[in-house]
Amino acid sequence: MVGVLHLDWIVEPDDIKAGLINDLPAILSIVQSQYSNAQLCDKFLKMNCAAQKRVVNKAKCAACQALVNTAYSKPEWAKDTGAKVLDGVHTSGGGLATLRVVGMRGIYAFCGAVILSILLSFVIDVYDHKATKQAQKELVLGSQRREQRNRQRGEDDDPLQEPLLSNDTLDSPAATSPLEVDLGDYESYNSSPTRRTTLFSFLFLLLTWATAIFTFVGIDYSTMERQVKGAGPMLLHDILGVNWERDYSLRSLMWTTGSAGDWDYLLMATFGLFIVLGPAIRAALLVAVTLLDQCNLPVSGLATMVNFIGAFCSWEVFAIAIVMVQMLMPSITNTIINNPVCGKISADGSCLQVEFNILNDSFAAIVVGWCLLVITSWVVVKRGSDRVLNVGGAFTGSYPAVEGGNQHDYQLIGERTSGALDDSELQELVFETNQV
Repeated sequence: MVGVLHLDWIVEPDDIKAGLINDLPAILSIVQSQYSNAQLCDKFLKMNCAAQKRVVNKAKCAACQALVNTAYSKPEWAKDTGAKVLDGVHTSGGGLATLRVVGMRGIYAFCGAVILSILLSFVIDVYDHKATKQAQKELVLGSQRREQRNRQRGEDDDPLQEPLLSNDTLDSPAATSPLEVDLGDYESYNSSPTRRTTLFSFLFLLLTWATAIFTFVGIDYSTMERQVKGAGPMLLHDILGVNWERDYSLRSLMWTTGSAGDWDYLLMATFGLFIVLGPAIRAALLVAVTLLDQCNLPVSGLATMVNFIGAFCSWEVFAIAIVMVQMLMPSITNTIINNPVCGKISADGSCLQVEFNILNDSFAAIVVGWCLLVITSWVVVKRGSDRVLNVGGAFTGSYPAVEGGNQHDYQLIGERTSGALDDSELQELVFETNQV
């Protein structure tokens, strides 16, 4: 609405005089439909001619009414004598005339409430995320403590705690024979527990770049246009040189929202936060996440920020609003001025009709950018936030599964020792073997 009704007119006196000369017959036709001879002269002379009794004033009124009657009834006079009169007028000066729609107090309160509500939701999400991370950390640490206590306690009723080597077998000659222990396929997870692989492919990196490009093109390129039609705008354009047709981008529309100043800066801040800054920051974070991931750096923090910043992205709301404005604005503005004379000037008979239309080709950048932004953000949040390799220093991921059941790495315990084992060392070996 603000973009539709914020109008600017650069005043050029020479252009105005040229327009009056060229379109004087049409102007007189419109004036005649609004004022009679006497009414127009009363305005020109700033007196009530019907009530005047002085001879001088009556003479002025009579001369004025005769001139106006000639101009009304003889169009050729307007093209000849009237044009010469106007051509002799000297013009100077210039300036800028503006029409601004200033918001009511209620809209400012609404904008403040929206921003505070989203900010409070953001703060709550941050604390909820911290609490969830702390709960996960405590859960992992508690599980580790329980496992450590179970190992130290060595419960006798657990079948897994039964010695693989009993005391009877220790006395047999075979006790000192090498014992084969299956350690699994070491090559299948030939890395340390904290080894980290990339979460996103190079193709997904290119997809995030495409998302950022479409997002910034949608913000900065002209995607909407305002057209002002009707008899009034046609005459203003021909006579006064007024051109109210203008293209808008999301960025320029943001500045237009606050052009009235004062409290309208709050309107501009609200529009800019949810339509310009929010999507731009989220697109930049997506690129940053994938770049850091390619460098094998942690991305969970940025992935969480991508999730949080989604509360400040409202392109879907704007899309609904722009469609409603495009559908309803022409019929609303067409009823503002109704005059039969407009039918003689404009083809459709309207006096004023304002349209705010989307530019299909460039507006597609917003649609594509929004779709890519939603999809890539979902993937980044899902994979970047869920896969946490280290929580409180403990590995919470999983090793790769061993492919093939016959791939093992057998090592002989007897070969790991140099020399004979005494009873205490052998007892310790039995305990360690039980743990394996």
